[in-house]
Parts: sequence; structure tokens; C-alpha cells
Amino acid sequence: MAARVALVHVDDPRVRWSVSAAQVVRILPAGDWRAPLIDVLAALGVAPGDDRHTRRVIIVRGGDGHELAVLAAGAIDIAEVDPADVLPLPDSVARASPQITAIVAFADHSLSLLLQPTAVLPPDDTVPGEELCPRRS
Repeated sequence: MAARVALVHVDDPRVRWSVSAAQVVRILPAGDWRAPLIDVLAALGVAPGDDRHTRRVIIVRGGDGHELAVLAAGAIDIAEVDPADVLPLPDSVARASPQITAIVAFADHSLSLLLQPTAVLPPDDTVPGEELCPRRS
């Protein structure tokens, strides 16, 4: 039997999404965070969330060690899921949306997008590798 996978689930009114619990450094009340937040769903093209639903900030650690503050506009649940319930995306969708790594299927037949928040760039950031390309004048 495969080990269960721990995920942090956000029941955002727009779309339910999850991240690996191993990436989460801490979860804070929204009022305790003053720096800009990344709305991972808005970065994927979903309309921005309603501020009334902002409850928490999830701090995730990126591969480079930097921490990102992600908006959690909805109730948070931390739970383990069976790896068989983490469904891969079709290749075309995975290539088009690297921020979404899988779909999580729950026993109640609900779904959640498994996100890779570190693949979502803050609005003022650059495109990965852009700093390596010469600027055109």
C-alpha cells in the first residue's frame, strides 16, 4: 500500500485547490500579512477573489528557497489522500498550465486542482530565464 499524500486544501469560492503540505512553511491570518499576496487562481485567468473571503495566507517554499505568500480565499483543510486519487493531467493541459500539476478526486466526488504555486509568478516578476536573454533596443 502506497503512503498517503498530505495536502493543504483551500475551498476557494471560485475553484477548490490544493498544494502539497510539504511545501507549506506556515499559515497565517490574512490580517497578519502586509506584503503583496499571490492569487494563484487569478494568475491562471480566474476572476480575482472577493476580499470578504480572504481568510488566510499560505506561505510556501519554492525550489530556490524563496518563500511565496499565497492568498487562501476560503476555508482551509489539511488532509491526506490516497496517491491513486491524485490524477495526472493530459499532456496538452499539463504543458499549457504548468501551475496545475494534477486533479485530486475526493470520496464525495468533488475535485480540487493540485497547484504548484512556485510556478506562478508574482505580477511584478519576470518570465523565467528572461534575465538570461539580451534586451532588444
